[in-house]
Order: sequence, then C-alpha cells, then structure tokens
Amino acid sequence: MTTAGDDELFARLARHAGGEGARLVAAKATPLPGGFVSKLVERIDLTLVTSRGETSASYVRKACLAREVLALEATSRVAGAEAAPEFVAAWTSADAPEDQDRNGFVSPFYPGAAMHFGDPIPAAVIVTLARVHAECAGRPGMEWAWAFDAARIKGLADYARYAAAGSEQLKTEVEDHIGWLARLDRAAEASMLREAADTLPRSLTHGDMHPGNIVRRADGSPVIIDWGNACLAPPMLDLANIIAIDSDAWRLYWRAYHEAGGELQEASSRRAFWWARATTALIYVPWAASASPLRVPDLIAQMEDATVRLIATA
Repeated sequence: MTTAGDDELFARLARHAGGEGARLVAAKATPLPGGFVSKLVERIDLTLVTSRGETSASYVRKACLAREVLALEATSRVAGAEAAPEFVAAWTSADAPEDQDRNGFVSPFYPGAAMHFGDPIPAAVIVTLARVHAECAGRPGMEWAWAFDAARIKGLADYARYAAAGSEQLKTEVEDHIGWLARLDRAAEASMLREAADTLPRSLTHGDMHPGNIVRRADGSPVIIDWGNACLAPPMLDLANIIAIDSDAWRLYWRAYHEAGGELQEASSRRAFWWARATTALIYVPWAASASPLRVPDLIAQMEDATVRLIATA
C-alpha cells in the first residue's frame, strides 16, 4: 500500500535507478514475508522513463528497529565490503528506536535465490565479514548495538529448554525425547559458554549468519541480507554456520581481516569458533523444536561437541 507521503521517496528511488532526469510513471508496493523481527517488508516496483527509454526498478522497504538501520550504515562505511547490501534510504527516531513504525530503510530488491547449507560460500561474503569485523572492533559510538554476553546466553538457554519441552512434535517424532531434553539441559548450563561470551573480544556481527541470508544480485555477486539481529559479539558468531575451522575459507577470512588492519590471535579465534558453534546450535533449537524436530538431536550434539572443544582451548 502506498500513501501520499511516499511521493518524495519514490522520486528519490527513481533518481537512484535512472539518474537525475528520470521521470516516475508508476509505483506499486507489495507486501513481502517479513521474517521474525520485522512487522512490515514491502517490495516497491517502479516504472520510469529515462533518456534511454522506459525501464523498471525494484526496491525493498523494511520497517525495523533503529539498530538494524545503524548496522547497515556501519557496514556501508567499510571499504571493500562488497557483499554488504546497498543502502539507498533510511529513517530513524532517536526518541523511539524500538518502534518499527518510526524506523526503517530501503535497499535494492535482490531477486536471486537464497543459498543452502552445503553450498560453497562465495569469497566475497567471507571477505566482507572479515572487513566488517576488523574495522568495527572497538569502534566508538556503537552503544546502540546490544552485546552478546552471559545474560544473553542464559536467556537463550531458558528459551530453548522451554520451546523443546513444550513441543508436541518433538515428543512425537524424536525417539527418547526425554533423554535429549536432559542432554539439552546439561549442554545449556555449561558455564564455559557464559564465561566465553563475557571474555572474548567483540565486534559488530550480522548475528544470524547462515546460507539462507545470502542471495545473488542480478550480476551473480552475493549480498548478505537481514541484519535485524546485528549485535556486538565474538566475530566467529558469523562464521560458525558457513565455514569450517582450518579450511580455505578460514584462511581467507584471516587474510582479509589482517589486510583490513585488524589483528587476530590464534588461541582466541579457535576458542571463539567453538563458542560460536555451541551458541548458534542453542539459538536454533527453539526453531527446530517446532519446524524441524528431527534436527533437535543434531543441534544438541553440536552443542555438546563444540563445548568439549571449547573447554579444551582453555
């Protein structure tokens, strides 16, 4: 749905798509699935006339919390972050940063299909994350981002146990679900997860980095979407779902991080990676408990294995 207040925005988008002389012919806004953290996502399709004739362009307008806008602004200032989404327009409210009606942004619509687990992760994604992590580590003025600390781990653990224990699908589909719930309790209570969250170095992270949040632009290049969970966390939080430790992608990340002027310590990075493997599994338990119960045992086993490896790095 469009409103009278959209005229200025649509004119700005027309200039972005077709240049200063572009003339807007028609605009249409269509709701898109908003995901977990956004109440409104719209696709805006424009028809315009330029010096080259009639053409079209598509954008996405998303209502969100102010911190997602600020995260996108921060990434847009990072040189060489080629897989960061383009930032076309934004609005934020200092008085109401948690009100999605008063905060939002517009970016180009990326029509490509999302990637899947097991797909090779494009080098541009790894390099972009490395550059963002390196340049935003210790950057002042980022108090708007919440910190992934011990309290956050406790909240995730409580929610995971609640969601798993209350899932009728889990009880029906998973053999020995009571045993798995007990293993989840033990894994979620590992003190090392909380200690590492409070002591590992942090930077700005995407916070929900997995292949489904990577899509292709029209030219085939990748873009990382959905920064609604951006937070200050150990950077390996963004790598745990997309690369393996000591892989070629791991080495590429290290090179790109250092080329961006950052410094990584071997022991700390390995510790952070295993922390992130355990933590990301914990994050996805509630989703799996309702949407894919047969994955819950795998996630719990991942938590157990990663926590053992984390302890071994102490």
